[in-house]
Parts: sequence; structure tokens; C-alpha cells
Amino acid sequence: MKTVTLLFILSFSTVASAQFSGGNRMTNDPKDQYLSYNNAYNLAASGEVIHLVYNDKAGTDAEISYLRSEDGGVTWTNRIALTSDDGFFSGFPSVASWFDQVHVVWGDHKGGNGDIYYSRSANGGHSWTNEVKLTGQTGNSLFPSLSTSGPVLHLIWQD
Repeated sequence: MKTVTLLFILSFSTVASAQFSGGNRMTNDPKDQYLSYNNAYNLAASGEVIHLVYNDKAGTDAEISYLRSEDGGVTWTNRIALTSDDGFFSGFPSVASWFDQVHVVWGDHKGGNGDIYYSRSANGGHSWTNEVKLTGQTGNSLFPSLSTSGPVLHLIWQD
């Protein structure tokens, strides 16, 4: 009769779990900076590249600012102003990305009404097109939210 010895190897594997870092300060301006509070996406990622849009009150009114990280959020670019401090409120930005295409929409009160504006970058956020006005009704169009499904953009807003 042959004796078979079974050897059980107990291995204690450490369970890999995601942990948050201590945090990095993204802005240094003493005035307010804040995210959209209308459930819009303020953050979009494609691989290690992260795109962030937010309201920035560095000037007289809230404007739309953009930051990019190319190393998964460890370091960030300097702020890029997507709107100018023209005396009109720009707010509630939303961002979506697909590969190097980055799309941003926001509400703006140029011309007396709230309208939705759009800008895009074809090179991962390094440069941006001029803004394009997407709405033009007599009432307010505000609180946009943008997403992508591949190269297709989906935009909703309150009108």
C-alpha cells in the first residue's frame, strides 16, 4: 500500500485594497473654487490622464477652469481658464473624454440669459477651441451634464 502525503500550503495573501492618499491641494487662490452641484461630471479620465473642470472665482465672477494630470493625479498642470472674466457668471461645468478628445460644457449668462456653451480639445487638454453657444432660447438653459459613449456625446440640461 502506497502512502500519499498531501501537503497543504497555507498562504496568507494580503488583500489588495484601494486606499486614498493624503490628498493634494489643487488650487492656491484665496477666492472660492468649487465643483458643479448639479450631478454633472467634473472629472474624466482616460488611462493615466485625468481632466478636471471647476468653477473658479479668481476674478470678479465665477469662470470655468481646467486642470490636467498625466500621471494618475500625482501632479497637475497649471490652471487653464476656459472662460474669460467678462463680468458674466460662467458655471456648472461638465467634462467628458474619449482618448485625446476632451469636451467641456457649462452654463453662461452672456447676453442676459443662461445658455449652454461648449469647447473641446483634440489633443488631450493641451489646447482648446473657441467656445460655441449651443442654446439660444429666450429662457434660461442651465446645469448641463455631458457624457460620452465612444465618439458620441450625450448632453442634457435644464431649460
